[in-house]
Amino acid sequence: AATEVQRIAQALPDEFRVLLGQALAAYYQAASVQTALDWRSDPPQPAGHRLSAGDESAWQLLEKVRQRGRLWR
Repeated sequence: AATEVQRIAQALPDEFRVLLGQALAAYYQAASVQTALDWRSDPPQPAGHRLSAGDESAWQLLEKVRQRGRLWR
């Protein structure tokens, strides 16, 4: 037997997808959820996220970007 939520999802799939997206966004933006997941809530800019010296794989990925130099005026 289908639940009421399943019936709505089947009857209005596009609207349900939008509602689900909004609900998930609100959930994952909640400070308590971010804390529980050990996620950072501060923005990456203007201060940027710090990489530890031991994060070698990230530094390797960023090397091409560093070699490009400044792209803005």
